[in-house]
Amino acid sequence: MAHLWLLVSLLLAVLPATAVYGLGTTDDSTKFASNHRVTVKIKQPVTSKVRIEETDAPDCRLLVETKPAGALVMMNGTEIGTSPVIVSGLYPGKVTVHIQLANYRSLKHDFTIQGNKKTKMSASLDRSGGVGHVVGRLIKLSGMASFRPVNSSDSAPLRPGLELYGGDEINTGNDGKVRILFADNSIVCLGDNTRLIISEYTADIPNRQRYGWLTLQMGKAKFFVNGLFKGFNGQSFRVQTPTAIMGVRGTVFIVRARSRITTGVVCLENQIEVACLDYPEQPVILDPNMTSDVTVNRLPSAPRSIDLIQLKQFQAGFDTQANSVKEILSELSPADEIPRHDNDRPQEKEWLRMFQSP
Repeated sequence: MAHLWLLVSLLLAVLPATAVYGLGTTDDSTKFASNHRVTVKIKQPVTSKVRIEETDAPDCRLLVETKPAGALVMMNGTEIGTSPVIVSGLYPGKVTVHIQLANYRSLKHDFTIQGNKKTKMSASLDRSGGVGHVVGRLIKLSGMASFRPVNSSDSAPLRPGLELYGGDEINTGNDGKVRILFADNSIVCLGDNTRLIISEYTADIPNRQRYGWLTLQMGKAKFFVNGLFKGFNGQSFRVQTPTAIMGVRGTVFIVRARSRITTGVVCLENQIEVACLDYPEQPVILDPNMTSDVTVNRLPSAPRSIDLIQLKQFQAGFDTQANSVKEILSELSPADEIPRHDNDRPQEKEWLRMFQSP
């Protein structure tokens, strides 16, 4: 038993320390397709298929082909073009080829090219490491931002319309602002110098369940958590930082992870339950325009009213001034809906239609 307690203590020591839970009411304003189920969990990496072939040539050259085409190709750290791409006049020797394509797992392969040979590298890329279905989409972007697909060590620039999967990591730069639309019509806005991980996301419409788990490692984010339909059997939305954890069902709130020591939270709509990761059984509840700070190894500070100056500081740096789910959803357009894919399983091809009546 002593060994068991020691193991538990070691595990807790390396976990982040703060969490927030949200209570709040449900909202019938969002429209969904009646028959749809999406469940996403992070899976283990799947190795992409690579084939190397050699043929005689007047000089040393390299041809890189990918399926699908259009991937960024780098050789020994230098960009050589988009696939398919051929480079001639090379020196024989060992090379490292990196391949990156949005929504596909990045690939790195080491091999040797020979003199007077054309070396052909053919790569079949895996869609986001094989993690399943799209859980969200980048619908607005300004400034510098990048993302790291699940099961990949390489980052790529963000672009509007990018589809996101469970396990993806989003990073914004000094002037970066990002807006993400999730499959349940929840929206997350990121400010500058922010890192967010989509740890897990499940939208199960037929069984009336929704579970979201997002990890804000640093920076500032504004969450518009849609309450879905009344009568859902299970719906939780958890946000975790290095010091706190928050859980919500339908509410609007801002989280600011200023360091790995302190997290600031302000509630804008409905209620939020905020707890320290070390003491999750002792949360505080925030009503609208209330705030609390969570410091590592300490209980959340007592809820207090936020003054206008503090509120402006929390609100600064986002791409919207909306303070309710209804407001932010009114800013959407039909083009923002989550896309469908022909390779989805037949029963899941009817994706969530953002503006279709239930």
